[in-house]
Amino acid sequence: MSKSKHPLRDLLLVFTVWLASLFFAGSLFEVYFLNLGMSLHEIYLADVLWFLAAVLLIPFFKGFKTKPFILFGIAITIVSVLALLLIKDNSAAYIFRFFLGATHFFFWVPFNTAVYEFRKENNATLSSILTSFTPLLSLVLPAVSGIIAQDFGYDVIYVASIVCCIIAIIIGIFLIEDREYKYDFRTSMKSISGLKSLLFLDGFSISTIGSVTLPIMILDFLDKPQDVGFFLSLVTVFAIVSSFFVSYASDKSQSRRKYLLVSALGFSIAAIFSSQVSDIVLFFIGFGLVNFFSKLFSPLSAALAVDNSKKLADTIAAREFMLNAGRFSGGIIGVIIFLLFDLQATLLFQGAFFLIYIPIFELKRRKLLHI
Repeated sequence: MSKSKHPLRDLLLVFTVWLASLFFAGSLFEVYFLNLGMSLHEIYLADVLWFLAAVLLIPFFKGFKTKPFILFGIAITIVSVLALLLIKDNSAAYIFRFFLGATHFFFWVPFNTAVYEFRKENNATLSSILTSFTPLLSLVLPAVSGIIAQDFGYDVIYVASIVCCIIAIIIGIFLIEDREYKYDFRTSMKSISGLKSLLFLDGFSISTIGSVTLPIMILDFLDKPQDVGFFLSLVTVFAIVSSFFVSYASDKSQSRRKYLLVSALGFSIAAIFSSQVSDIVLFFIGFGLVNFFSKLFSPLSAALAVDNSKKLADTIAAREFMLNAGRFSGGIIGVIIFLLFDLQATLLFQGAFFLIYIPIFELKRRKLLHI
């Protein structure tokens, strides 16, 4: 077991290096396979596979150890990226997304459990720190990846991704504390009673729109890696600062309700707006607003689950299961709407559907604490 005096800092260091590998490998996923000749429908379906593995894995485990699971999750990332590096046809998209989806369990569940062990009364601020790593790296790495891919080829960024993973594994071997956690799936699901439908909706709309639908819609406007990379980097700036302020205010008041509901409503309106525009400037504004409200919402949603947790491992495992069940369901329905209509109709449905989060939240209030 690591005897580090700064276990949280060490976890975040491993996380940051691993997250950089995901940006190198994944931020240009859609445009890479578009240029390889894959249709948008096929790309959408491949993206949806990202959420399947965790749904299959979580019910069949009874616990986990922090260090070996996190390191295995990083190793799975290497295997996923090798598919992109070695297989130059459309099958690589499905292999990459499915195997990478296993990290939702092997990396995210033990990582989040270990990190939230350090919580006091600042769950939303801690959640905001975690979720802000993504937009912080988004300021730089998508643009850098786009430049490298356009000038030197995609293989260079895939090699960079693997190198980041190797560095993360080396750091993790020496620095991550090895703690063991037990959970029971049925007990875990009971531990989030009152939150299951809310977490499902979070995954169904928030995650699916941000991770699948909007990144594919970018391809209606841009088809060069450098342009896509710069676009993704530019839309993240304001969301970072705002997420910290709202999360801090939520922790101070210990009331999540008003912040959650405002960000949920704002997200839905922004998604609906984005589905109705055909100009790249208006789409940029819409994408930025969706990103802004999702970054406000996500740490508060995570904190709400942790606030009410009696056994952290149960809560984190059940939360990850419900999020991914929602993501996969939202993705499958999104594929069907996309096939029958178009991508704009898919985004319109997903954004409008999330409006039911507000009345369901109000109905569930009596089962929840700290709201």
